[in-house]
Amino acid sequence: MATDGHIRSNAGEDRSLPFTIGSPKPRHWSRRTAFSCFSPAYRWRMLPGILVLLLLVLFFYPTHPPRLAPLPGEWIDPISPIARLRNGGPGRRGDGQVCGVRARMAVEGGGWTMSRIREMVAETEGFFVRDWSLHLGWNNMRYIIESGINQAYVLNRTLVLPSYVYARHCELAAEVCGSYGGVLNRTAFGAHLPISVIELYRMPLGAMLDLDIIRAHRNVVLMSEYLDLQDLPHSLEPITGRFSSDLVPQGATVQTIDPWHYDGDLVRVDRLPPPYTENRKWEYSAEVAEQLEVHTHNGMFMQWENGWRVVSEGKGPGFSEQDAEQVLAVYGYSVIHSYTGRRVEHLKFVGFPVKFICVRDRMRGWYDDHGSSPATVFWLQGEVHVERRPGDMWFSTPAARDEYTELVLYTMHRPANILKVASRVDMRIRQLVGGKMWMAVHMRRGDFTQVDWVRVGSIQEHWGRVNERLKQGRALLRELRHKPKETYDVPAVQPYSGWKGAYPPADDDPFFLATDERDPEYLAFLRNHSAILINDLLTSEDRQELGWPIMMTDFLGLLEQAILARSAYFIGRMESSVSGGALNMRAAWGMDPRTMSFE
Repeated sequence: MATDGHIRSNAGEDRSLPFTIGSPKPRHWSRRTAFSCFSPAYRWRMLPGILVLLLLVLFFYPTHPPRLAPLPGEWIDPISPIARLRNGGPGRRGDGQVCGVRARMAVEGGGWTMSRIREMVAETEGFFVRDWSLHLGWNNMRYIIESGINQAYVLNRTLVLPSYVYARHCELAAEVCGSYGGVLNRTAFGAHLPISVIELYRMPLGAMLDLDIIRAHRNVVLMSEYLDLQDLPHSLEPITGRFSSDLVPQGATVQTIDPWHYDGDLVRVDRLPPPYTENRKWEYSAEVAEQLEVHTHNGMFMQWENGWRVVSEGKGPGFSEQDAEQVLAVYGYSVIHSYTGRRVEHLKFVGFPVKFICVRDRMRGWYDDHGSSPATVFWLQGEVHVERRPGDMWFSTPAARDEYTELVLYTMHRPANILKVASRVDMRIRQLVGGKMWMAVHMRRGDFTQVDWVRVGSIQEHWGRVNERLKQGRALLRELRHKPKETYDVPAVQPYSGWKGAYPPADDDPFFLATDERDPEYLAFLRNHSAILINDLLTSEDRQELGWPIMMTDFLGLLEQAILARSAYFIGRMESSVSGGALNMRAAWGMDPRTMSFE
């Protein structure tokens, strides 16, 4: 038996006593308690009051540490209601029920064999291919893939995805990364790459996206699978991502469209709205037509607020937005739908839906122009990405826009191992801060320190801006703690409840920092100011689960995005697509729009 004042049970439980075993008992120690001074009858009368007091304490005492709830939507089944396409979709009837090869897979089980892929392609009108900009970083490639999936979906075609993408940087020696992913010299892409990028490392697309979830909702094949379907060797896959007529087998037909004819001097929409039919309810007015023309920019666009103000003047309180759209049609305008970046168009963020007004004669429908093409392969040539809205087109209805939103938020999943490890890291950070809310920052440096149009500055100056945002974030979290939660305006979302009962962060709490800064002196400076970096949080088990891709900076960035998205308050970089990816995840998980800012 232990004689140090501790009794150890068989289970190893440590039961401390207020004295050493074998020593004289302290005078104040007695087997009698204060409660035993009362008579048994009086004790029973006191019991209800004690119970009420305990209930009040349990009700009002703040939970600390907080309930560590999983993020809603983290493990979405590919055919769950939240991810199911509401408007039919490939492999679905008009009522949303799965049919065709996907229905058989749901019964038979198993994965996507070549036989099933061939059957999926046969259910569409042929292939849709793009010139993939593989010289861009992963997040921009992801945006292009999202747009390509949408373009193929509207035409009911099977999108041909690149079998691999390229990571720009390696966390270890170049020889190590090259032995896993293969290496490509920058000369293959010429001037397209930043000067700091010397070599590229090939990454399978399946390491960056969960292709099974995408295939549950959209018709896509990898280029390697396309080549198998055409009985062509895999060696023909272009290393730059640019399609070639050599990839079209004999007997097949191909139709091409270049960027200018895609949307050069026109407004590309998914489908044209129904043609205008005369409506005797509304009369034409030359004065109204002149006012609308004043608000029309470049002969194409008008902000909804301006058009509404013109056509609703004098109409009375019963005049609706639907009425306004009918009046606008009288003057040759149609309403189109997209997303507003709120000064952050670089992010391709889908959390802020918006509608504009457009001159109908300047609109061209993607389906109307090319939906009936008999070509085996429809080829969109050139660069169609820069300075374009999410989806690379406008949408003619809110439903079409929301369907694209669902694709981005609920179907374009990161691999499951990324989400699992990010969830563990979330728990570790909560433990580090004592169960309180924790904050996260994306500090983009790297090539941004060499770009004139991005103000970054010295590490000290950069930290000063970030620190001010952290102070503002802590104050906001205190203010919002007991207020109703809000969400982004996206479909099928519920407010995130994982911070319920948690205290706001303290001024000296550590925060998670995702950065591409690699200078040891600068990193030490940031750690001295309470920053926790990804390598401070990963265990050997995490790295084993993530596998060899974790040595690639682009893959590591995927993990950092998933962690940034979980923070109680997020500070991003306005010009960075990495921040945009984290924002889209926050929108999908029901985070409050007020809990983010840009440094």
